[in-house]
Amino acid sequence: QIRTGAARLAIGAEVPVTMCPVGLVYDHTNDDARGTLLIEFGEPFVVNGTEGYATRRAAITKVTRRTERALKELLAEAVSETELRALRTARIVWEQERVIPPARSLAEAHDRDRTFAAQLAAIRDDAPDLLERVRAETETYQRALDLVGIRPETVKGRYRLGQLIGELAVSLPLLLLAWPLALLAAFVTWPIRHVGDVLALRQMGASADVRPFARMMGGGLLLVMLMAVLGVVCGLLWGPWAALAAVVALPALLAFHIVWRDRRGEIRARIRTLALLSGRELRRDLRRQRHAVGQQLLAVEAHLADDAAAPDEES
Repeated sequence: QIRTGAARLAIGAEVPVTMCPVGLVYDHTNDDARGTLLIEFGEPFVVNGTEGYATRRAAITKVTRRTERALKELLAEAVSETELRALRTARIVWEQERVIPPARSLAEAHDRDRTFAAQLAAIRDDAPDLLERVRAETETYQRALDLVGIRPETVKGRYRLGQLIGELAVSLPLLLLAWPLALLAAFVTWPIRHVGDVLALRQMGASADVRPFARMMGGGLLLVMLMAVLGVVCGLLWGPWAALAAVVALPALLAFHIVWRDRRGEIRARIRTLALLSGRELRRDLRRQRHAVGQQLLAVEAHLADDAAAPDEES
């Protein structure tokens, strides 16, 4: 349930205001890498004060409910981040059990999540016990995945020791060659990454909404300040070319550090997954738990099929 702030602002403007619902979908692959953000825009609609409504309170309520419906059309319906995560895991299990090719993009994955959420929501009232069994089996499977630190997408196919050796042979030389520059980048950009957001948070307060913005704002401002200081110092000591090199090198090192951190996290996660799933017992146990989730989802499919057939039989 959303709050009424947007509706109050639009109605309080006392002029026609176009509101456009925007859905944000974030996929965070692992703790060491940046995630992927999907932005979806809904159908805009116009709010013109209290026109067409008996009272201001009625206008705020109607506009808020309309906004909520528009956002639900863009997002997979879930009451919390934990439930959304479980929903995605159940959807991936369903695709793996039915040998459906994985989504090729975050947009396609999100479309599947919305469809899957709608199907589960359809049995919420008439088959709550079935929905609870799906939830329980999915949570058990998710806890097992979290315990070993792998993602549900990776529990597929067969993993062999040769795959792990091949991954190490390709990845380790890359990491070793880039390591000296990575150390330099981490050292030089440390103030930008760790001091900037501290200064910004002191001024802006601390909350889940403020922290990401504070990190960007503080880091960006500190980057500009350090570029200016380095440029002036290097210019005075060694001339304009040294100043230009310093100004270019600092953001380049920051960009390299970000890319390196993401790449390092991806390689580490892939090697860890290969090392874990090349073990027969763990792979077998995870697949058994995945199959238990799949069986409950088969029961959901059968229930939905029965509901769809019932009107035809009555007619």
